[in-house]
Amino acid sequence: WIKNVSISHASTRQEVTPQKVSSTQQATSPAKVGFQPAQSMEIKLMHWNILADKLAYGSFPLVEERYLKWEFRFSLILQQIKQMDPDCIGLSEVDVMPHYKRIAEAMSSLGYQDYFVEKSNGVSGSAIFFKRDKFICLEQNFIRFAPDSSQFFIYCRLAKRETLLSQLGFKSPISGIDSLKGTLGKSASTNRNVVIDPKLQFVFGETHLKAKPKYMEQRVSQTQKIVAYFKEQF
Repeated sequence: WIKNVSISHASTRQEVTPQKVSSTQQATSPAKVGFQPAQSMEIKLMHWNILADKLAYGSFPLVEERYLKWEFRFSLILQQIKQMDPDCIGLSEVDVMPHYKRIAEAMSSLGYQDYFVEKSNGVSGSAIFFKRDKFICLEQNFIRFAPDSSQFFIYCRLAKRETLLSQLGFKSPISGIDSLKGTLGKSASTNRNVVIDPKLQFVFGETHLKAKPKYMEQRVSQTQKIVAYFKEQF
């Protein structure tokens, strides 16, 4: 599904230490940001279980196999994403390497930066994609529902790129991006906080809850853990 949402944040300022991270790194959580209702921003969000190639066969007897093949489905998935043009996308049941490399490259060509976490089963994982010309990732992380669980939720804490660069005093978008990496790195190395106004930020998460009807109670419990974590952290 896809939805346009209006997100509200605090009008007060909070000192946090933002972390510039790549799509292969796990970030540690900063001090609580303290989001409160105030100024809003319009963001188009999309979630999609795209059915990993390795999970596509044997469970859909009413679907012809040729329609389940990844080569057939992948181009249609990209076509739909391009048509809907969301700002942030959460994908579940995403194939691991080597399929994921192709997915990430295709999404990058559409202007998205990625964050992917593989499940311990080595078959699939969850991914977040966000428009790199609109947002800067301050933090990304994944949290297991239990220490021995293969299931988890992932999230990215994002800030509006243009507004954040302006707040930090960068005038040129290109030089600003390069200088921002140095600024955030210097801040982390010297334990000095960069003030990021919470109203410029939002948190976008993605998960795949425990499937099948008999696991309803477990899905409710997983949802409660996600809500509790976000309330505590943000």
